[in-house]
Amino acid sequence: MTKTIKFLALGFAISLLAACGEPKLDTSTDETMKSSVQNIMAELSPEDQEKFKKTITGIYMIGALASMGEGKSTEEIKESINSKLDDKTAIEIFEVADEIRQKMNEKNKK
Repeated sequence: MTKTIKFLALGFAISLLAACGEPKLDTSTDETMKSSVQNIMAELSPEDQEKFKKTITGIYMIGALASMGEGKSTEEIKESINSKLDDKTAIEIFEVADEIRQKMNEKNKK
């Protein structure tokens, strides 16, 4: 009986710790996206909030520009970008932006 209680207590503790992670972007709907952006920004400093806004906007703009010649609809472009950003923290989104910059720099060097 005590093993069962210990096991349940351990499981509960793990669940609490997993729920306490950094907020992540949820791109499943426009509403959840807005809400998750607000949750992420609430955890950031004012400087990082501004950086985050610019980063998100930049990623969507670059993604749209890069997809222009592919004949994709606006919705398809948005879904493609959303799939790359979904379930990412602010730090991970900043990393995605850095990867995009690196790829653009490599293309410009050629």
